Amino acid sequence: MTKKRNLLIILAVSVSIVIGGFVFMKNFNNDTINAENSSPEGIAQNVIDAENSSPEGTALKVIDEATTVPEVVLPTKSPDYLKSSELILNGISGGMTREQLVEKLGQPKSIEDFYKGLSAMPLFIYEYDNIICDFEQRVEQGEYFINSIMIKGNVSQTPRNIQVGDNFKDVLNKFPQEKDYRTNENGIFYGTMEYHGVNYGYIYYEDKNPAISVSSEKSSEFIKIYFNNGIVREILICFAPK
Repeated sequence: MTKKRNLLIILAVSVSIVIGGFVFMKNFNNDTINAENSSPEGIAQNVIDAENSSPEGTALKVIDEATTVPEVVLPTKSPDYLKSSELILNGISGGMTREQLVEKLGQPKSIEDFYKGLSAMPLFIYEYDNIICDFEQRVEQGEYFINSIMIKGNVSQTPRNIQVGDNFKDVLNKFPQEKDYRTNENGIFYGTMEYHGVNYGYIYYEDKNPAISVSSEKSSEFIKIYFNNGIVREILICFAPK
């Protein structure tokens, strides 16, 4: 009887030790977790978890996931000032002779010669399907060179790809817009108009139709665009003496 009672006592003590150990480990783990949560890193994480679990936090999370980086739209670069090197048409430029033009384009549809004012030197006009070339003689060289080209129809490789049939606004936007031609007393939209000035563009009117004139860095090399009811009718390219 005494042995049986001793066994029961030993069993009860063993169970108590096991239960006590389990409780101790549980409390130890909870204390460890609480200690981690009380550290700066743990506190920060608890704040984040609390925010994310709140209605506002959930909403912000949804917004962040749905937000995309907006496309960056760069400002449109203003067109450059007109350069004399742009005044080329189908490979034709100032300084070409009549022979060089015929070699490039073939024989013209017609050739006219006439005298300009009191000058004893005749001018020659070579007419092709969509262009007319004007030749003047340079006394010091004794040869005729292209003085200007009038474009009357669609051709390739025009300055700034301006074509007969283009509208006024599109053509104007191919040049810098530094001033409002509508309020400028000389109709200037870029540069400064001076006697034999260079690098400027302005608008004037012929029979109530606008015309755009743009000078290059060489005062005698420029382009004029003539309009009829807001549509390009003719384009004149003038060259400097060679």
